[in-house]
Amino acid sequence: MELPLSIACLQEQWVQFLLKKLEPANITELFWQLRPYVVLHHVEFQESSFSFSIFGAVNFSDIISFIRKDGTLGILLKNGRFYLFSDSSMDRQCILVCDPDFYEREGKALSAWSNFVGKCQLLWWKIKEYLRRNIF
Repeated sequence: MELPLSIACLQEQWVQFLLKKLEPANITELFWQLRPYVVLHHVEFQESSFSFSIFGAVNFSDIISFIRKDGTLGILLKNGRFYLFSDSSMDRQCILVCDPDFYEREGKALSAWSNFVGKCQLLWWKIKEYLRRNIF
């Protein structure tokens, strides 16, 4: 699924999933998109999940959506976390896009501070990837 890489769009996708208006992620397509990352990020496949060397196992049923754009693979999970992986280095990032507990209490995806931190993390990721591809 092609998503713009922004916190607001990811939050919208997460809410759409909660409202059951979003179709499940196509796991076959995700496998195809994972190919460049398997060796670099030490991806291991199990029957109902896969794991990255640092983040642990990701169940296929927990995946809401994914994006592969500009050498970056992003995977949005039900727990509100968005994992980013670079295809040119072992760099990876985990960004909290939504907090299910906070959403239940407040009706917002994140507090203002957490939202700001997520935007900064995503911006920093984009800057690093741009520099890696165009300068180094």
